[in-house]
Amino acid sequence: MADIDNKIDLMLSRALLGECLMSDPPSINEYRQVCLLAFYESHQFPGRTSWMRIGSLVSMAYWIGLDRLDNVHQHGPNRAVMIEGDLEAWRIIWWFIFRLDSYANLSASTPFSIDETVIETALPRENASGGGGRTSQGQMLPAGIDALSELITSVMPDQRRAMLPNLHLITIMALRQIGRPIQAQMLKQIQEQPASLASLERQLSSLRLAFPIKYFNPLRGAAHDETSSEHHDRLITIFHFLMSRLLVAILRCSRQHSVEEWWLN
Repeated sequence: MADIDNKIDLMLSRALLGECLMSDPPSINEYRQVCLLAFYESHQFPGRTSWMRIGSLVSMAYWIGLDRLDNVHQHGPNRAVMIEGDLEAWRIIWWFIFRLDSYANLSASTPFSIDETVIETALPRENASGGGGRTSQGQMLPAGIDALSELITSVMPDQRRAMLPNLHLITIMALRQIGRPIQAQMLKQIQEQPASLASLERQLSSLRLAFPIKYFNPLRGAAHDETSSEHHDRLITIFHFLMSRLLVAILRCSRQHSVEEWWLN
């Protein structure tokens, strides 16, 4: 065990992302390794170094073109590599980086490195955990919360092990949209307008209603053959949604001057 820890520490000590990527462009396995290292470091050693590693991952993903895998008009130098290789595996890598970018910058209240409004990579069509399920082909992740509700109804008929990762991405996108006003207020002291807050609350309510009945029940659905892993995945999406509601409440509280109004929010 100590030998494994030493090898992980050695890999983490490499200052530059390029030192871990031997080929140009990097292979799938090389990129998987640097993604896992970034994930490990962000959990075990959160802070400036882990944020910089995630930022390097995002920059490399943009250079390779992972953000536009499904853009038929792209004719970049790495397009042939993506087609000949496992395109679905690259999609999974991109959305893994998207999660890391979301978590790192939400926790640090810093601007996101990924611009979700220009992503042209479809949602994963196969479950990364090997469950064998396939999602509807060519589904894109919209940036607006109002469009996320429609996407939920599209992915719900998919097999459960294929559906949950995409629901995970949907709730992360909602968090990003709610987190932006928080970031703007902290960086520029912008006062969010009441109409904008009311719109965010309505959109979150629509998103909540798009989920199936009893989806937000925190207990494991053993009667419906929900495994412990599936229960864990579902709880994460519930946490994302509740965090979104909490962030909206924080925005509202920041505008209240009386103690009674603050506690009500």
